[in-house]
Amino acid sequence: MSDLKPILKEVIKVFNSYFVTNTDVMSPDVKEIMANPEDRKKYFDAINTLKSGKEEEVKIELSTKRKMTLTLNH
Repeated sequence: MSDLKPILKEVIKVFNSYFVTNTDVMSPDVKEIMANPEDRKKYFDAINTLKSGKEEEVKIELSTKRKMTLTLNH
């Protein structure tokens, strides 16, 4: 069994190098929006409006009084 431990450790290293990432896919700004239920709802409502084609841009004001304009590029 002791001969298998180093092999198993190497297999785990290879697996992690291909399938585990430390890269954040969300910016700190988006993380902040997603952490607040009210802001998250406004954000997703704006995205849904853009997807529906009703508007070319949507302006929202977050709970922090920060204003954003969202656009969807086709």
